[in-house]
Amino acid sequence: MTNIGEYAFRGCSSLTTINIPASVTSIGDYAFYVCEGLTSVRSYATTPPTLGSSAFSSTPTTMIIYVPDTSVDAYKAASGWNIYASQIKPMSEYVES
Repeated sequence: MTNIGEYAFRGCSSLTTINIPASVTSIGDYAFYVCEGLTSVRSYATTPPTLGSSAFSSTPTTMIIYVPDTSVDAYKAASGWNIYASQIKPMSEYVES
């Protein structure tokens, strides 16, 4: 899998955790739009995938995005991801609940 398409999980309120494989290079527009139950995202890609418009809009502001430890700064600076900079944390901080 290299792409998560537009509207792929839109409105999926029962979705609480997402694991994005390292092979993903792009996430489409509104892919996770209005996923109100989303608490954590784990992206295993060392290079931030291209993030479509409003991909994570209307998700909880408490949602944490975990990324590879060596890629935190790259995600925080990447277009689209940068609006979630305060929510981006190193994968080593992830604690399974």
